[in-house]
Amino acid sequence: MRNKSKIAIGALVAMSAAVANAGTYKSATSASVGVEGAAGGALTGLVAAEGLILTTGTTYNRADKLTLTLSGGATFQDASYVLLQSAGLDATEFTSAGYTKGDSSITFRAASDLTSAGIQFILSSSSAAAASVAVALPAGPAGTSIKVSGSVVDPADGLTYSSYAPTELFEYANEFAGAIDGDKLGNEIDVESPADREEFTQGTSDALSLSFTETNATYGAVLGDSDKVNITLKGDLSGVASITVTTGSVLRDTLTVGDGIAADYSFASVALSASDAFAATSTILNVVTGSGILSTGDFRVSAELDFAAAGAPNDSLISETAKNAGTWTINGLQAKVANMTLNSTGFISWLKVANEGSADAVIYADIIYNDYLGAAETKLTNKVLGTVKAGTVHTVSEADILTAIGATGTGVIDASITVTVTGPENSVFLTAEKKASDGRVNIPVFYDNTSGGRKWFQ
Repeated sequence: MRNKSKIAIGALVAMSAAVANAGTYKSATSASVGVEGAAGGALTGLVAAEGLILTTGTTYNRADKLTLTLSGGATFQDASYVLLQSAGLDATEFTSAGYTKGDSSITFRAASDLTSAGIQFILSSSSAAAASVAVALPAGPAGTSIKVSGSVVDPADGLTYSSYAPTELFEYANEFAGAIDGDKLGNEIDVESPADREEFTQGTSDALSLSFTETNATYGAVLGDSDKVNITLKGDLSGVASITVTTGSVLRDTLTVGDGIAADYSFASVALSASDAFAATSTILNVVTGSGILSTGDFRVSAELDFAAAGAPNDSLISETAKNAGTWTINGLQAKVANMTLNSTGFISWLKVANEGSADAVIYADIIYNDYLGAAETKLTNKVLGTVKAGTVHTVSEADILTAIGATGTGVIDASITVTVTGPENSVFLTAEKKASDGRVNIPVFYDNTSGGRKWFQ
């Protein structure tokens, strides 16, 4: 007969880490579960034969109830279970006291008094021999685990007098991952040669390198050709003619404007076979320039694993919010006058460009404008506004800007002007002004400091 004043703790173990208690235990190995494979809630894992061995930490009375419970929403999936005494696989010491397939707990009742501690029992799905135990694995995030714990209750008073420490059976980890692998977009737009702002100082292309890796989980998803990796590159792709996409050394796709590259040049997207993307060492997006004007700015990339199986959720491999895909800069001054009113009776607007450098510099403008009648906005690129000689200040008059626009008539025009000057950014400065009957007013000028190279900016 046990002494209830001496509460003993046994151990139920499925990994090698020991839990300090009064009993002894045998350890087994925790199985890995892929987060992606378990996401649909239809994954079943097996605890190997003799993987669930508990050692009693105290004596039991006949009719005492031993309950084993799974954590995290996992459930037992076999038709029935037995506790086999490990010495001879005797199944007569405990009988089932309540279990339905799909329950998270199994309860056994002691068939006779256990008059000594330290007896080992194996949980098995077969009464003939120690057999594996099936567990339905719920969806869960990386780092979580499924554990099993146990408790012994005296039905006479309902008190728990012995317990088995929670022990890990399954551990969740991300099975698939993606990353920017080495090269980011990082070229410099050339303002002068061979064609103004149509190529980089280092050629006609710029590459982004991605890698996709798979961790071999014991239980997880198996990728096939019908599963896809959807890649999206966001940023101003103005002036780009195409983007070639390769996995390893194999060309998979060529994106063009309207076919992979958005018509407004705001993003590009491609769907690759997941088996191709994960088999390759790297996936390269090579951005090729065309005959249009390239734009400075930042890029971001995202990648999502799209499972073909019905009900399987998509998995983010590269998060756009966390992955800066690079920046295009320019080897000259670039500044913006966000709002300039032109052709208005009673006042006039103009630009002044100071060139402290040792070479003459051409002044270009990208102009977005509409008239007072609310006509659709018009965008012009690379319009020449004049040349500022070395060591001088040049005035770009309102008439110069109207000529570049091709404006006729007397209607008021609202314009946003991006000015590009073919001189070193720290040697060229821009101001904007307007004059009315009540005096002269400065118009705000915003310098592009994307590269971090400019020391002077408003």
